[in-house]
Amino acid sequence: LTSRMTYIERLHISPLWFEVEINIKPDELDRSESETAGEASLTLNSIARSTNSAAVAGILSWVINVVANFAHVSPTFRYAAVIDKDRYCDILELARDISISYIVQSIKQSYKVVFSMQLLGDPSLFAFQMRKGISDLVLRTRDEVVAGG
Repeated sequence: LTSRMTYIERLHISPLWFEVEINIKPDELDRSESETAGEASLTLNSIARSTNSAAVAGILSWVINVVANFAHVSPTFRYAAVIDKDRYCDILELARDISISYIVQSIKQSYKVVFSMQLLGDPSLFAFQMRKGISDLVLRTRDEVVAGG
């Protein structure tokens, strides 16, 4: 066995950050799939607008927002500095420790991918749709009662 023992007097890896942008929307060249996706979104939008149920409209709007946001994700990952002083160790062990440090930090920041997609959609739009649905329910019921129906 060869000895890979190394003395590290001072190791400093500066903090770093990665700004990741993932865009999986269809290309301009692939018009048929792009148009099909646009038609599906348009259909869902018209169903959401024409439904009398605020809950259904809210759910359909949420689905539309989720699908649209899956196509574009842009999280930023920040990694702390790695500092090691006065260490006598196997160089491969040091490399493993540094790798594990970055892997753990990546796992801790993985929520950024999910939250950059806005899975919950637009909460203000959902609240507006719920308010509109409830007011429509009350107004239509009142109009039917007044009309004798």
